[in-house]
Amino acid sequence: MSEKMIIRGTVFSGLGQGGFFTQLDWVKQQFQHKLGFVPFPGTLKLKVDQESVDVVDKLRASEGIDIVPPSPDFCQAKSFPISIRGIGAAIVLPEAEHFTKDVHSSDVIEVIAPVNIKKTLSIQDGDQLTITIE
Repeated sequence: MSEKMIIRGTVFSGLGQGGFFTQLDWVKQQFQHKLGFVPFPGTLKLKVDQESVDVVDKLRASEGIDIVPPSPDFCQAKSFPISIRGIGAAIVLPEAEHFTKDVHSSDVIEVIAPVNIKKTLSIQDGDQLTITIE
């Protein structure tokens, strides 16, 4: 993807499973190596505005930076570098149909960053957020 794209959405809390995923050794190592940062323990969930759903669909159909598990117990994911108010981060899209249907609708994305985005930016559930895909 050569052009910058914008996604807008509403921040919300999930099931708390992102903290587990982001602290797996292989996840931390791949994020450090491939994206340049070790993830904060947790993810930021964003319910994408209707106008931004097409952008998310384009991401799902695009090649991203692969996050590859060491065993079939976990699903592969692809990630895309982004910026949120000057913070470098990444959108992570799990490539597991059962996960995306059970946990995410097509208008939900997860963001991984080296910091707690909510605290760093003083945002909370219900706030609107704009992210730029690099």
